[in-house]
Amino acid sequence: MNLNLELIGVEDAVVYERERIVLKAKIDLDIGGFALLRTFTVPGKNQVRSGSVLAYWFQDKKIKAGDFVVLYTRDGQTSEKPAEGGGTIHFFYWGQRDASWIPGTAPVLIQTQGWSVKMPVSEPVASGNRS
Repeated sequence: MNLNLELIGVEDAVVYERERIVLKAKIDLDIGGFALLRTFTVPGKNQVRSGSVLAYWFQDKKIKAGDFVVLYTRDGQTSEKPAEGGGTIHFFYWGQRDASWIPGTAPVLIQTQGWSVKMPVSEPVASGNRS
């Protein structure tokens, strides 16, 4: 599957207050259909291990083609501002207490097509679908 949201990269890794992931929309989309995983890398190889330590699932929000999405590691309020040259920059905040993008970690962007949740203690099952 070709993702319509491009993972540009990690900016200011290990600098907690400025550390962020930068993404760019290739088409109009709902960012709520995407999640970002913090994974570990395999030493000496250009690959990530399976599994994830942390995940950030974006809230539903319409994003236009050419818009940027910035996910900060720290706390903050979801916001947006006009980008120089047109479009919009959408800001999201993960709420982590420490820098996430330390050596040995890598971001993995996934598009969620559907999901299922089973709460561990007598909660009803929830599921969803992305069309």
